[in-house]
Amino acid sequence: MSPQPDAFDASASAERDLRVLGQLLEGDATQPGWYEQRVLVEPTTGLPTLQLMLVRIERELSSRSQVALMTVLISPVVRIEQLFGWKTFDDISRSIAEVLGEVKQECLREQDFLAEISASGTSFVLVLSGPRYGSPLTYDTLAAIRERLRTELVTRIRARFPAEVARHFDCSIGCTIINADSAVPISRLILRGLDGAYEDAHGERDQLLERRRAALADIIARKRVTTVFQPIVDVYEERVIGYEACARGPSGEYENPAFLFEVAARTGLVWQLDRLCRDAAAAELPRLGPGELLFLNIDAESIFDPDLGWRAAVEGFGGRVVLELTERAAIRDFPLFQRVLGQVRDLGMQFAIDDVGSAYSGLRLIAESRPNYVKLDMGITRGLDLDDIRRELVRMLLHLADRIGSTLIVEGVETAEELKALQEIGVRYIQGFLLGTPKPRLTSPGMHALRG
Repeated sequence: MSPQPDAFDASASAERDLRVLGQLLEGDATQPGWYEQRVLVEPTTGLPTLQLMLVRIERELSSRSQVALMTVLISPVVRIEQLFGWKTFDDISRSIAEVLGEVKQECLREQDFLAEISASGTSFVLVLSGPRYGSPLTYDTLAAIRERLRTELVTRIRARFPAEVARHFDCSIGCTIINADSAVPISRLILRGLDGAYEDAHGERDQLLERRRAALADIIARKRVTTVFQPIVDVYEERVIGYEACARGPSGEYENPAFLFEVAARTGLVWQLDRLCRDAAAAELPRLGPGELLFLNIDAESIFDPDLGWRAAVEGFGGRVVLELTERAAIRDFPLFQRVLGQVRDLGMQFAIDDVGSAYSGLRLIAESRPNYVKLDMGITRGLDLDDIRRELVRMLLHLADRIGSTLIVEGVETAEELKALQEIGVRYIQGFLLGTPKPRLTSPGMHALRG
């Protein structure tokens, strides 16, 4: 393989691309070098690109006279990159390609093949050879394959990625059939087929999004959101300092708060949903014990909601409320964010950064906001009693919180060993199943776990 050059000339590269494709179409291409590899293979996923796919489809049409295209579109790209960074998104793209490859190998035929036709890792194409089951390809056949593919893809992605990553994924699958036609250039047939498959996928995505928006609007209108509360404990004094309020939708997929708010973000209903959840949680404010706080999760967009002061401040409970903003939040205008945060604090409410350690932007968010509370992500808590690096991260964050006048709360404590390790480090405030599961009322946990 020829070496990769230090400089890249776009004009010369375009000429080389055309020459390589011409050689491929004429059938006299030699062993591809670096430039040829760039034309034929997408470097992030290792899948064939559109150019090589055109050649493969032409061969299939020549021998079988019929192929089907299934476009798999992954979204939303911008939100994923903002939350997790482009390196994480590249890892996700590679994993999606691997999942599609596994599904293709297990569920489809050997003659079928997979390609990527975007440089961003968001658009994949499965080429299905005909005939199928002894008959020409039909759209009924493709519909059955599409549902099987979607089920496998969604199931495997949810199993492979953490929930906070997997919840941001949607995929739409479009279908089209290409029949050989000697009167139409092969490239025109293929590009028409791709256009049809894309149009089908976009239509399916729009219809799904509209159905989800209507369902969420109904949930909000009928106030079908409930709240559960998990205690946060001072392990030194063996007392509850507050409760985190967590929203739950009606049974089914909307019961998952991550899915609930992801749909809200994509359909423009974040403020309405956040207001409903805040009101539902605020109903418990009068039941708080002396000195106890109520921690409320808010979406990044809701920090700019003019209704954020709502009735907690009006009714005199502002000082008992702590607003939690996840570390994964994409804050684009930090000066505006700081002004709004100042207004929130003027109402007496406190502020926390949640899920610290789960994404790549948390340190700046902490530096810009100087939160009252820093909540450590459970991903770092898990198994820290067996991991020196995790324990050192906790020590560092505890020191950072002390320096900026914040209080560190460690989430996700589930075992006595994790609790002991945190106590040895000097962590005072914890939250997790070991001391209390989320419940519909403000329920004080038993403190026996703190005594071994």
